[in-house]
Amino acid sequence: MYSTSCHSFQLPGDQVCLQSNTTPLGESPLAELVELLPAIACSFVTTSYIAQAESAPEDISRNVDSPTQMIYHIIRFDFLKNVSPGLALGSCLVLGCCLSSYVHRRRDHDQYQVIVFVIWITWAVCIGWGIGATANRVTLGIVPWASCAAMLSSFFGHAGARWVSTRNNCECGSDFTVVNEKGASSGT
Repeated sequence: MYSTSCHSFQLPGDQVCLQSNTTPLGESPLAELVELLPAIACSFVTTSYIAQAESAPEDISRNVDSPTQMIYHIIRFDFLKNVSPGLALGSCLVLGCCLSSYVHRRRDHDQYQVIVFVIWITWAVCIGWGIGATANRVTLGIVPWASCAAMLSSFFGHAGARWVSTRNNCECGSDFTVVNEKGASSGT
């Protein structure tokens, strides 16, 4: 993530290293959210599957007055009709892999990541209970979206905290280090 370049001068054994705290030109900070796109696609598939599996279309159109049916009517995606159980299972597996990859890759950068995920998933379960959803609907219809929101919250929360801390701590973006064979000394 950080780039370092060292330049030798005429004195043997002495080097000056410049370490920049910026990302390389080709790497975008949003590239760390690469798992989010397949996770969103999988959330669409699992939500569509559970919406079609647990409610018949005539039930939704007849009883739209209840809050539960109103939400199911909203989340019924017309472009994903007849989602097979195999596709839903594959989407669950891919979603699990995306979440696992994101959590594993960012575990050293964000120490509060687990707390963020627990809060979002607890929120999803409470919303599901509040609208009277079954456990299947909560697990396949709400929790995948809460997991995507947790990924976004974790990333932007950590990026915001990092931005505030670097803004308060340092006005400059580079550190110079002089490395000698006898010892090392640092300066800015």
